[in-house]
Amino acid sequence: MLKGFKRKRVPIDALALKAQMDGLLNVVGELFDRADQQTGMKLSEVELSVEINAEGQVSLVGNGGKLGNTGGITLKFIRP
Repeated sequence: MLKGFKRKRVPIDALALKAQMDGLLNVVGELFDRADQQTGMKLSEVELSVEINAEGQVSLVGNGGKLGNTGGITLKFIRP
């Protein structure tokens, strides 16, 4: 942890977070579908690391981040 840096809990808008996650899930679904359509191969899993900022915005780690408090999670999607 960075010297002098303190983590704190930040409330976020649950509806905004849900909308952002719905968009992310749509993208993951498209990744599976496109792999089938374009290559004829089945994509078996996708693993993404995402950050959720204080405004409830979801972004892939390292892309589109804003300065401020963020929380990171790793999501692993496996096709049944």
